[in-house]
Amino acid sequence: MTPNFKTFTGQPAGAKSHSLTAALDGKEATTLADFYQKMTAIFHLPDYFGKNLDALSEVLSDLSWIKEKHVDFIIRNYNDLLSKETPEVRLNVLRVLNQAGDEWKQAKGPHKLDFHIHVEASPEFDKDLKTVAG
Repeated sequence: MTPNFKTFTGQPAGAKSHSLTAALDGKEATTLADFYQKMTAIFHLPDYFGKNLDALSEVLSDLSWIKEKHVDFIIRNYNDLLSKETPEVRLNVLRVLNQAGDEWKQAKGPHKLDFHIHVEASPEFDKDLKTVAG
């Protein structure tokens, strides 16, 4: 599996015109419930979003309600992200995000968008990425 993440320090690369910048602070998403709440808010997820990993995978692979053709998903404070959950929960979320990146890379047609995930650099992220990328 090819990782679909870019790391950054300081500020991620500037946003393009016609883009949506969706920022998630790991300090505000230490539990899975917090994470789903934040994802719902920053991606304007539909009411039918089921707040589980399968549902997250489904909505991130759709995003048809987003008008912009470029999405930059920025994750700051990765070490705090889902820190009150088991390590496996965070790894599973990373797998879902990576899968969404794969699906958008392969998408074709009028609803295709550029979906990029930027994660603030940290040793914890590097370790998790190695685990997820296999």
